Amino acid sequence: IWKQRGMGSLPPQTVATQATGVETTEEAVLTLRTVERTIREEHFPHHPPPPYARLNHGSYGASPTSVINSQNEFRARWFHQPDEYLHRGEGLAPSDDPSPLPGNMEADLRRSVQTVASLVNADPSEICLVDNATTGAVIVAQDVLFGFVTGRFRRGDVVLMADTGYNAVKKLLERYVVGAGGELVFVDMPFPVHSLEQILDAYRKTVEAVRKRDPPVRICFAAVDHISSLPMVVLPLKELVEVLHGYEIPVFVDGAHGIGNVRLDMAEIGADFYVSNLHKWLLCPPPVAFFHAKKEHSPRLHHPVTSHNLNRGLFLESAWVGTRDYSAQLCVPSAVEFIHTVLGGVDMMIDSNTKAALEMGRMLAGAWGTGLGAPPEMQCSMVMVGLPDAFGVNSFEDSLRLRTRLRDEWQVEVPLYYLPEEKRKRAREVAAGLTESTEVWVGRSYARVSHHVYNDRQNYERLRDAVLALAKEASEH
Repeated sequence: IWKQRGMGSLPPQTVATQATGVETTEEAVLTLRTVERTIREEHFPHHPPPPYARLNHGSYGASPTSVINSQNEFRARWFHQPDEYLHRGEGLAPSDDPSPLPGNMEADLRRSVQTVASLVNADPSEICLVDNATTGAVIVAQDVLFGFVTGRFRRGDVVLMADTGYNAVKKLLERYVVGAGGELVFVDMPFPVHSLEQILDAYRKTVEAVRKRDPPVRICFAAVDHISSLPMVVLPLKELVEVLHGYEIPVFVDGAHGIGNVRLDMAEIGADFYVSNLHKWLLCPPPVAFFHAKKEHSPRLHHPVTSHNLNRGLFLESAWVGTRDYSAQLCVPSAVEFIHTVLGGVDMMIDSNTKAALEMGRMLAGAWGTGLGAPPEMQCSMVMVGLPDAFGVNSFEDSLRLRTRLRDEWQVEVPLYYLPEEKRKRAREVAAGLTESTEVWVGRSYARVSHHVYNDRQNYERLRDAVLALAKEASEH
């Protein structure tokens, strides 16, 4: 495909798949960037054409045509003869070999799990497929609820999560943990962020405060973002897990934006539980995510939808939750094949998107006279860019109103974030104490800008011009 575009061959050291562990080169990343528009036209023709600028890949993801076609093939197979696909070979395999015969839906689901396991350095037996990151969070929260019921935890015991954590996770923890008699304690997360140590200190401070309580309470687990949603920051996950494990606190990682966005290694991260959407940065169609749990926790874990496979292990419980469309889970290998054959591999895709997001973020910040929400090492395929104060985001409601105007009047889709005054004040105090200048900027509002292979510079220039025009309009009234 690269040769057909007249780009020549990829540098030979980058052609190998991610499994080789070979690092991508700057030359290869730049080569990929030059053909992004062609990739969009060939593989994402279902996207609205310019001038529409979709800069919110992070929320819902996108799939190329080949993966959508693969999904439709699995759907067609089910519609043609669901019994044959679901039950093929039942009763024929030897009783001492419980594995399904090739062509059975369970075998295809296991193939998807194996594909994920090879990308994240995990034992396939520790992985199952679920609809989304929220489902994975419910699996863990449900385990804690039963911990209260069975006496493993006591009324008043605590679960930690960041105050910038995803709202759906907050809500489900309120339902399962607080509803069972536990307490949800929030870590006061800094934003903008100047260093990794700020994040670690925030967690240490909160844990120490809980440990000083009298009478003492137990911290059941900590819910930690890998990449927070809004505001977006890549957390120092390995170090954070080590800090929390040092206090003997189990860790659940909400890695909704993880796989395909940053490099993942379950063994290196060391978290007790990790969940990540495959339908975001790995280009699978929704809904599909992987859930990883260390073996010592597996016997206690169950899918929140109970069906025929109860107590047969989390993989099988998740593999059948009743009659529904499983096609998104089945076409995971097709998405990874597309990434390898068209984009040069998962690592190259990550490097290219991260480089482009940071480059475009800096371009926007320069045009708007602002800066970024975190240093480069805490960025990924998304970047938080400060909006000029004249743009007029002075409340959460303003952020929604102006986002709608960007969509309706400028055909630009991008999430906006209003930074509450209390956090803004503390951020200014931190910035005032710095001895060196940085790219990090403290302001009232930010845009979370995404980059994936179908985006090009024209998309970001349209956002740039739209913000400047709306800021000018606001200043004239």
